[in-house]
Amino acid sequence: AANNKATDLMALTVRGCCDDPPCRARYPFLCI
Repeated sequence: AANNKATDLMALTVRGCCDDPPCRARYPFLCI
């Protein structure tokens, strides 16, 4: 994923979401 910035951005977004309780509650399947 080194040359796929979209994938890297998605990973960072998911990580940030999993650290945010309201987002994690909305998307629990991202935070297994």
